[in-house]
Amino acid sequence: MSRNLVTDPVPELDPAAHFDWREWLAFAGSVLGTALFVSVVLGALVLVINSSAIS
Repeated sequence: MSRNLVTDPVPELDPAAHFDWREWLAFAGSVLGTALFVSVVLGALVLVINSSAIS
């Protein structure tokens, strides 16, 4: 039996789906940690370049 997707009712959202704050907290932590790491590396690179240019 073939299904007609146009006339089929739209499935309702799963009532058990909920907001998991731990996943978003982990995501935000990884973004902030990456930003901090990149900032420290770029700052160290600028410091090395600046100190070698002064010498």
